[in-house]
Amino acid sequence: MAATARAQALVAGLQDDATRLQALRGIKNCVIGNRRQKQQYIQLGAVQLLVAALQSNDAAQLVQAAAALGSFAASEQGLQVLLQHGGIPHLLRVLVGSSDDKVVEAAVRALKAVARSPAAPTRQILEGEGVLPRLVSLLGSQTSNVAESAAVVLACCCAGAAEQLAVAAAGAIPPLVALLSSPQRTKQEAALEALAALSRGNAETSQAVLQHRGVVGSLLRAIKQGGSPHARFVAAVCLANLSRNLPAGHQEHSQQDLQQAVLPVLVRLLGEAGVAEDVPGALGQLVANNAELQQAAADADAIAKLGAILNDPARPPRLVEGALRCLATLCLDHEPHRRQLMECKVLPQIAAALSDPQPSMRAAACMCMLSLSRSTKLLRGYLGDVELAAPLLALSREPDVEVAARAAGVLANMAVDFSAVKEQLLRHDGIARFAALADSMTPALRLQGVWGLSSVAYMSSQEVKAAIAAQLPWSTMAALLEDPEPGVREKAMLLVRNLVYNSQSDIQAVLRWSSDALLEAVRDALQRGEGHAALKQHAMYVVVHMASSTSAHKAAVMASGWPALLVQLLSDSDERMREGAVWAIINLTWSSDGDAEENAARVAALRALGVEERLRVLEHDECLAVKERAGTAINQLQALAAAAGGEAAMEAV
Repeated sequence: MAATARAQALVAGLQDDATRLQALRGIKNCVIGNRRQKQQYIQLGAVQLLVAALQSNDAAQLVQAAAALGSFAASEQGLQVLLQHGGIPHLLRVLVGSSDDKVVEAAVRALKAVARSPAAPTRQILEGEGVLPRLVSLLGSQTSNVAESAAVVLACCCAGAAEQLAVAAAGAIPPLVALLSSPQRTKQEAALEALAALSRGNAETSQAVLQHRGVVGSLLRAIKQGGSPHARFVAAVCLANLSRNLPAGHQEHSQQDLQQAVLPVLVRLLGEAGVAEDVPGALGQLVANNAELQQAAADADAIAKLGAILNDPARPPRLVEGALRCLATLCLDHEPHRRQLMECKVLPQIAAALSDPQPSMRAAACMCMLSLSRSTKLLRGYLGDVELAAPLLALSREPDVEVAARAAGVLANMAVDFSAVKEQLLRHDGIARFAALADSMTPALRLQGVWGLSSVAYMSSQEVKAAIAAQLPWSTMAALLEDPEPGVREKAMLLVRNLVYNSQSDIQAVLRWSSDALLEAVRDALQRGEGHAALKQHAMYVVVHMASSTSAHKAAVMASGWPALLVQLLSDSDERMREGAVWAIINLTWSSDGDAEENAARVAALRALGVEERLRVLEHDECLAVKERAGTAINQLQALAAAAGGEAAMEAV
């Protein structure tokens, strides 16, 4: 009760000229480092009264008011109240308008506390009249903490390219580079933080930093000799940023040299207190799209360290998210890296993260699973009792299209021949979900939906294929074969290929599903598929399968306009299409169920189209497989012709 009474008295004192200074000092001393006291003073209305005190002309009052507001701004609740009562413009006015060193110091330190919050109105700070020049001028201040605070504010304000360019245009880079040589570690670290923020993803500002002779050398020394993990980290980030924009023929260093210097520093910092949550993201960005750096990171034990982060039950969520994203990058294209991660036994943790309450965590876990799912053979030995289909299907319903598409992509990869996941998928109505995605208006989702269905259909039972047909009307399938997106058309054709593969009954079921429109739709899609080799190949093998089936199915091929197209494709520039066309002709002219008369008619029709002449050209094809199969086809045609000739002679006798 005594503490509450004192707080009420101090707040009341803010409204009296005679007691205001004493009240300001008392409140400042109470709230610094004390969250409970901050909440109490916020409830008593102290923040708005402190903002009002910033309009005073008394330097001592301004110092105390700014210091107290800086303490409040360090908490999310305090910052929100400060923003609600228009405190930022008053702080900026004090910063720009005061000539008193102590007032300026208090104001810039308060702004530092504001700027460090994710909710900080950084654009409002930068666009305040005279604020940017004032902050740049303070970088040269000898007053304790002023230059450091100004550098931190500038760093936090570099949210995008426009802000970075504005800070650089105001002349911030030379004094920031100068601060790298300061004997005070805190000033060096603040300068490193600002230069890292200025150079992040910005070639123009990076080039401006690189123009200062010796800056790269200073950064290299900082990553090796920095007094704290934070200093080494921000120096490494800055150097990585600059390396991406190093001019060709740079006199001192190459991009590869700098990145190879940064990599081991970041790997060593994984899990280091104070910077741990930021390191995986920086490492992932460094090695992205660079196979050599990814291998170097794996060789430096980065995957094991990241796996240990996932296995630590006390790990901060942001650190886990960063580790998942970094692992997704490291494992995307490297089978040995995926094996390393699986040996860390983290699949249950990744699976659990797929259902995390935070969308960003779910997205990161999904990215990691997408990289791992590119090797279903490897995952086969690690699944155990891990449930993946249910959380991934749930993610495929996320409003974030990128996450939903990734989740469906993971399932599409794993459903091809991975029985454990395939069984989970079927148990959770995955076919219906894929069919719904295939009918989406969003191209990325449509692609993953039809891709998923093609994976499920691969080597599946007739019951599974029937379930696909039941969920996907032929009208939708026909539309997918004519989709404006090439990738969708290709996967749609792959689905058809997988549906007709395996048995005569599979083919008959698809013909019924399409109301006998299948061959025409496939033919038209192939003829429209110029430039899309995979689509054409899938279409060709739909016909190869059909031609290997019953005489009725062969007759359907012959009546569909395909024979002339097959003869034409024997001269295709793609050897895979030539080989497929030869296979189809071999199948069409092979009699296995007593259809000699029908077979003879098929042979005659193909000969009339000039098939034998085309095949003889292929006997000299540069592709060995095409050459051998062309010889087989010619021998088969000649044998059938000889047999037909013998029968005619016997009848004449």
